[in-house]
Amino acid sequence: MVAVEIQEAAVLRQSPSPRSQPRRHHIEGLSTGEIYPVTETELIDRVLGCSELDAIRTQRELLTRKKVLVGPSSGASLHASRLIAAELPENSNVITILWDAGWKYFAEMRLPKAIESGLATAKFL
Repeated sequence: MVAVEIQEAAVLRQSPSPRSQPRRHHIEGLSTGEIYPVTETELIDRVLGCSELDAIRTQRELLTRKKVLVGPSSGASLHASRLIAAELPENSNVITILWDAGWKYFAEMRLPKAIESGLATAKFL
């Protein structure tokens, strides 16, 4: 099992104590920036990072090219799946879940430009 987390708020990949300092990011649905006691980290084989911008770009690609309306956390999931698929032999299968609907994010459509310019003023999670 591969987990994906936002690079700007990596908690699963930090050491030695991932619970020491919550980190913030702008992508709803992936993490609040901390690991909860109910998280069974021993089930995770690998953790991949995805930038906020890559998550949003992949989300938008799903909308424009495939007409699939999902949120940026699903964009992060697909981005990580593509990284895994690139490492596997041809004709291998990778399964990912696109678990949300994008209609909730219409108010945040300007977020990628804000992140690119370093002026992200949207709410933090």
